[in-house]
Amino acid sequence: MTISSIIVDASSVQARAGGPVTGNLWLVIDGHEFPSHGWNDFVVVVMGWFAAALVPLFRGASTRESVSFMDGPYSV
Repeated sequence: MTISSIIVDASSVQARAGGPVTGNLWLVIDGHEFPSHGWNDFVVVVMGWFAAALVPLFRGASTRESVSFMDGPYSV
């Protein structure tokens, strides 16, 4: 079984008036960090995409979903 976690470093989250919310978030999949430890990206946007991808998986409507990070060419 693959053990996966989404890590959001709450102390790194920065909200700007009228701007994006950024912070450090990354995945840990079987002990491997992706894209890298402390990856900085648009937290609210990326977490929204993860949440949207989980819905069809939990409902059994899909067996595979893809989520991209905004900063860089990374997706999982």
